[in-house]
Amino acid sequence: MRLKKQSFMNFLYISAGILLFLFAIELLTSSTGALAPELENFMVFIDNPLNALGLGWISSYIMLSGYPVTVFGLSLFDSGVISEISTFFVVNGSRLGASLIVIVIGVVESLRKKDLDMIDSTSIGFMTLLITYTIVLPAILIGLLIVRMDLLNVYFELEFLSLIDIIYQPIVDSVLNFFGPYLGVLIALVTLYFALSIFEKPFHRMKVENFKSSWINFLMERKIYSFLFGAVLTFFSQSVALSIGLIVPIYNRGFLQRRNLIPYIMGACVTTFGGTLAVSFLIGNEIAINLTLAIIIANLLVSLFYLYFYREYHSYISNLTNFFLQKNSRLFLLLFAMFVSPFLLLVVV
Repeated sequence: MRLKKQSFMNFLYISAGILLFLFAIELLTSSTGALAPELENFMVFIDNPLNALGLGWISSYIMLSGYPVTVFGLSLFDSGVISEISTFFVVNGSRLGASLIVIVIGVVESLRKKDLDMIDSTSIGFMTLLITYTIVLPAILIGLLIVRMDLLNVYFELEFLSLIDIIYQPIVDSVLNFFGPYLGVLIALVTLYFALSIFEKPFHRMKVENFKSSWINFLMERKIYSFLFGAVLTFFSQSVALSIGLIVPIYNRGFLQRRNLIPYIMGACVTTFGGTLAVSFLIGNEIAINLTLAIIIANLLVSLFYLYFYREYHSYISNLTNFFLQKNSRLFLLLFAMFVSPFLLLVVV
């Protein structure tokens, strides 16, 4: 009986999260469309792709999440405020900044458990950051090649989206008429956060103890299964912070080894763009859909290359992680570079 009640509650959380998510996307798209002329003047400082990369990077720091940044970037593109290439770099920049949240999770876990060493507790976060950078940076070059050469031009039937417009447009129009487009953007972003937090609730209910079973260790010991496990969990939760955050306390308690987490994190880095693809469909922009597909394919190709040469990649990531964690000065240098780099990109002319 208790299991049925929990399953029913999980269904309600997921359903409510999806309904609010759809409303947030509709409201954000309509708000940015109404503000397009003013936003174009505000966004004049984005003169080149590096500026857009820095914007996405910094924005994900501010929001402690890359997902709202990608949603906002796609909405700006759909409204004609930024170009296709700028959108490409905003989305990729959001991934470079989003890994910060995993480091924050490690810090919180260390403060919560007094017996944990701060460096060891945050090591997964720093390893996630390094894996993200080694995947995203080369994937940017591959993805840019796909977009520039127009190698991907898939056509999709989007008529089903009219039903969403019929349901939500009257509500969106009422909100915009009452609050205006500026507050509409703010309400949309807050609603998006709220929708994601509700949607994630069933996943948060998964206790750490559930991940100590032998089948989890069986999966994590094999790189392909570990990669797929991280990919699937991130795809359904649509949160790298959640899927990787779940394993941080398990690792800190000695139930997993760091070497087994690398493929898991790689898988999470690829399917985190699944939500971005969903948003592309919801705004009904075929160019945005193909743009997101190019990003996903590029990240997948880089990840598969690393999996093929996994021994070398594992050794490289392990040595690089140990290099930065061995001395506080190196760690400080890495953190300093993380925070300064996006600001430097913003001022590149």
